[in-house]
Amino acid sequence: VFSLSRYIPPRVCDGSADISKLVTAIQTNLPAEDASLGSAYVLFAQYFGGAIFAAVSKTVFTSSIPSAVSKYAPGLNSTLLINSGVTELRQKVPTEYLEGAILAYNQSINHVFVS
Repeated sequence: VFSLSRYIPPRVCDGSADISKLVTAIQTNLPAEDASLGSAYVLFAQYFGGAIFAAVSKTVFTSSIPSAVSKYAPGLNSTLLINSGVTELRQKVPTEYLEGAILAYNQSINHVFVS
């Protein structure tokens, strides 16, 4: 069964919802004396949700790198991937580990969005 209630709250919290539409909906459906409070809540939830997502996703990413590296690039130091960005992989990772490092990085990125 399709339910919008499953999809709307995460969009408010992760910042992908259109703020102007949400604020308009809040102002339309709340009594006039509560409209400003409702709008403030939407903005707070959107900014707070984005901040929480950034912190949690970094934690999930960095904690999943070591197991992914041991699976795809055994012998490579996982802190090398954690401390370097994806744009620096080709310069910092030895050639013999590059393909495995890219697969490990990809698995860790996917883990962030699936978790």
